Amino acid sequence: MYSPKHKALFVHIPKTGGQSVETVFLQDLNLTWQERDALLLRPSKRRDGPERLAHLYADEYVRLGYLTQSEFDAAYRFSIVRHPFSRMVSEYRYRADSAERRKKQGKRAHLPDFDRFIRREFEDDHSDMARHLAPQVSYLLDENGHLLVENVMRLETLNTEIEPVLRRIFGRTVDLPHRNASVGYSDISVERLSLDQKAFLFQKYQDDFEAFGYER
Repeated sequence: MYSPKHKALFVHIPKTGGQSVETVFLQDLNLTWQERDALLLRPSKRRDGPERLAHLYADEYVRLGYLTQSEFDAAYRFSIVRHPFSRMVSEYRYRADSAERRKKQGKRAHLPDFDRFIRREFEDDHSDMARHLAPQVSYLLDENGHLLVENVMRLETLNTEIEPVLRRIFGRTVDLPHRNASVGYSDISVERLSLDQKAFLFQKYQDDFEAFGYER
């Protein structure tokens, strides 16, 4: 998400509270969710980028031509990360909620069990599902491992970390709404993960654990 007015760039990693942050910007600009394309949040049909621009990697803003290098450099760049275990649990619960809604609408909906879900592999890195399961470092580091944002907050401590960030951007205290929460059609939780599942997730997202200081 990029707001020219605020000169702010938010790298939205799925299931880290990103829609709540985006809503604050939309409200300040008096824009509806349907008008979110003004902040580079629209779907995209380009084959060289993600299906949803909200999930651009940091290095793609300039590389794919959405921003100039000077615009990128001048923007206050920030993001939110989350413990990989809870992020994947949240992702699965979100998918379970979506599947349940489709069933109630009389549509087909299939969701594999959690064990198969986390082991899915994707040939197309640009697909929406691939972006939802991508390592968080893919969003924030360039090919040389350099961090491309100025501020990385943790979802676990966001209530205390976000206030000075929003004050810097908006010049006033701004309350962060809670958006896109899962209803809870799946009973999966971090506490119920098996040792094998935790071992697999640790291996898959080891770079996230190391880069952002999370414990296994």
